[in-house]
Amino acid sequence: MSEFENGDIVVLKSGGPNMTIREKTPRGEYICRWDKDGELKVADFREHELEKATTPAKV
Repeated sequence: MSEFENGDIVVLKSGGPNMTIREKTPRGEYICRWDKDGELKVADFREHELEKATTPAKV
């Protein structure tokens, strides 16, 4: 079982913006999306690169 579920708010262990887990790929990576300056960004990350966010996302 994976550590994250769709809709979880995560952040890279190395830092960065809060991101939302969109889905887990068949290769075991997580598709995450986040907003940067009003533009939607999307990228894939491996589970060991992510941790659950401890601060709420800015609205």
